[in-house]
Amino acid sequence: MGKFSGEIADEVRDVVVKEIVRDRLGTFGKVFYVTESAERLNDLKAKFDDVFTTVDGAVSAATANRGDVILVDREYTETLDSAGDITLDIAGVTVICLGSGDNVPTFTFDGADATPSIVVSAKNVTWIGGKFVNDEASLAHMFDVKADDFHIKNAFFTEGSATGLFFIVADTADGDSDRLKVENCRFYAPTAGNMDAAIQLGKDHVGVRLLDNDIYGDFDHGGIEVPAGGNACLDLVIRGGRIVNLLSGAEAIDINGTTCTGEIADVRLGTDAIATAINNGSLRTYNVSWASTDDQVGASPVLLGGNYIPGLGFRVTKSHNVATDNVDLFTVTGRVAITALVGEVTTVIGGAATYLIRVKTANTNLFAATTIDSAAVDTLIVPTGDAGDAASVVVKNADFNGKGGAPLFVVGSLGDASTLESDMDAADTGVIRWDLYYLPLDVGASVVAA
Repeated sequence: MGKFSGEIADEVRDVVVKEIVRDRLGTFGKVFYVTESAERLNDLKAKFDDVFTTVDGAVSAATANRGDVILVDREYTETLDSAGDITLDIAGVTVICLGSGDNVPTFTFDGADATPSIVVSAKNVTWIGGKFVNDEASLAHMFDVKADDFHIKNAFFTEGSATGLFFIVADTADGDSDRLKVENCRFYAPTAGNMDAAIQLGKDHVGVRLLDNDIYGDFDHGGIEVPAGGNACLDLVIRGGRIVNLLSGAEAIDINGTTCTGEIADVRLGTDAIATAINNGSLRTYNVSWASTDDQVGASPVLLGGNYIPGLGFRVTKSHNVATDNVDLFTVTGRVAITALVGEVTTVIGGAATYLIRVKTANTNLFAATTIDSAAVDTLIVPTGDAGDAASVVVKNADFNGKGGAPLFVVGSLGDASTLESDMDAADTGVIRWDLYYLPLDVGASVVAA
């Protein structure tokens, strides 16, 4: 009796897949296969360099930096119940999960001590595809990355019968996960529970790339979190995709401190409030949009600027402790148009006081002396754009009926540096934070905090 068409298709696939993999990946390494199918085990051994019943077994048989590839059968399942059940400890290995849709290798995390994990401890490892399901309450992490140049893409991470803490972490030691790349992965954890973040960079790494990921869940610390331990990451790039945090008052992206470098670009964010949508630390922020998770019908996205907002320009921030008068606030190089200037009292003003900002080199006021007697925290100081007017002083989030909007000043001259400084009637107590937005009018013109 002849073979069924499905059996023929499997046989043809197995014969060609080994050479296709070698051709596509440009490798001369061995191609291993992982399957649970006892019926096909002997047949597969004739078509691949070797066949294994576990992923960890296949990894152990690989040779470092030879370019070995491990193919995981689409019907493969594995339950991980302890740390390092799969340990990627052979450099240069690529693991490819076959299949599509829901018919892909599935790895379920379910252990008694919340430690089951896949540990990445060798450099230059790649993992493609697969489904990762959490059935362990407060699971510490699924992927524990502690080696440079790990690349994972096209994988699906989801809560199962329980919520964990993280899906992917790089939090063992500074610099042990440089150039980590998480690309085109989906993270799904909508149940309110233990989840802190989908991805956490808990130590300082260089060149991390988080690209085109889809993150949707209820996260205490954000879909992507960089806590204090990782607040000196360098050249960190978060680009593309969607990040939605369903937890009220929590960020979609939360980056601690201001010493990370890099950028956030072309990302769509969803949270319940725009004020807590993103904490970008010091990362440059381009084309990041936000829409409310509380308004699913007819919600219009808002572009978040971070350091740049179209129409307003670049943002520079400076806090002034008014215990010192005549403080340099901003340095202007070249000609710039100041499109917005807003002060916010962050520490209550101690008593009677008047305040203005002037161009130091020209002794020209941007607005007239403004009374800020005993101004409380959250008081806003809003110049009108007319140098002869006092600024409007209003309580944050209160109805505003005075002059305001977008003041416009042109400051500086080509080749010269001008300084904007404070001017008070006398030293006092309290702190005012100034946010200045500007557009350069000359090539190289800029404003920086003094």
